[in-house]
Amino acid sequence: MMNKAWWQCSLRLGVIPMAALAVTLATGQALPFLIPMFIVIMLMLSPTRLPLMMVVRMLALIVGCTALICFLAHVVGTNPVAFWLAMAAVVVLAFARLGKNPDDLPGLLVLIVSSMTMVLVQSQPSLVLALPVLMGKAFLIAYLWCLLAFAIWPRSSP
Repeated sequence: MMNKAWWQCSLRLGVIPMAALAVTLATGQALPFLIPMFIVIMLMLSPTRLPLMMVVRMLALIVGCTALICFLAHVVGTNPVAFWLAMAAVVVLAFARLGKNPDDLPGLLVLIVSSMTMVLVQSQPSLVLALPVLMGKAFLIAYLWCLLAFAIWPRSSP
């Protein structure tokens, strides 16, 4: 039988991202998968609520990485080969950083965000200039959902 900490951790990880997805779909927000994705990342990072300074650093990294990729997409414009070569360099650098230290949070976030941003830039070019703002907004909303999750189920993960 599972103890209470495991039970609460499972509920946090199962209920909150699904509730956030339902709310974002019901309200018709752009890119509704971003908020639940960031919720899962934050809930898996720490057994307790993330410190505010760590959230600020993560937000800066996410918005900065997204803005850089969107800028590159805007600069190379219609040349997909140049864009994918630049993106391959970003991914290789992120993997190299993770190879040196597998627990490297900035390297992991750069890898996740750059992979997602590359696909979004190519599939929805109309969002190129708005994507950094959408990612930052989604991350902040996800943090609020995580605060709600820890308020409802306060026990730390085992």
